Amino acid sequence: NKTEESRVYRIEPEGSPSSETPAPEILISQNLVRLDGFRDATIPVFASLARDRYAESFPIVFSVRDSSSGEVRP
Repeated sequence: NKTEESRVYRIEPEGSPSSETPAPEILISQNLVRLDGFRDATIPVFASLARDRYAESFPIVFSVRDSSSGEVRP
């Protein structure tokens, strides 16, 4: 949180960036995060994919929405 006020943020997976990228099951331990001003947090995220669908590293993209302003950041 880069503001003086407390904020609540929603973290969500964006899905696969392309049709060729596998889409793992995503589990976010806490998808709503309340942060005091100028604070940060570490949120565990787990991704699960069947072994036969894994061939190489691939990106997992998330969006973070500020509940006060509605601003979304990837």
